[in-house]
Amino acid sequence: MLTNELFSGQMAAANIGNAFPLIWQETMAPLQDECPVRPFSVVKSIIESEYGKSMNEVFASFEETPLGAASIGQVHRATLKDGTNVVVKVMYPGVEDVFRGDVRTIKMFCQLAQPVHVPPLIEIEKQFMTEFDYRRESEQLEEGWYSSLG
Repeated sequence: MLTNELFSGQMAAANIGNAFPLIWQETMAPLQDECPVRPFSVVKSIIESEYGKSMNEVFASFEETPLGAASIGQVHRATLKDGTNVVVKVMYPGVEDVFRGDVRTIKMFCQLAQPVHVPPLIEIEKQFMTEFDYRRESEQLEEGWYSSLG
């Protein structure tokens, strides 16, 4: 399935802006985390490019089969060299640019043909842009974990 189609399906599943009927949400729900995975060679290349070193220098172990996959990336279980168990979220190359271009095109069309749909599209764009900031997501998860300790 193409990235554009996956994004559209995920928007329907998430029902951002209450724009989609329940049947669409239920039908598209698997696209939230059951998308086709990329080969491990692609994942390895992305990780080594980000770290600037071999995966063997960073991880004691790394499961090649992902825990789940979405349209923008996939998640793998791993263990760092110091023994810390982690999950590694890997973003596919170029997906953010594709998404931005798709949303820009849709908004331009709606501004001309159906301006009433522009505000929900702006909200969808804001919500999805948070999906591309893995560092922020990690910080928020960590803050939530620490605050749950009391």
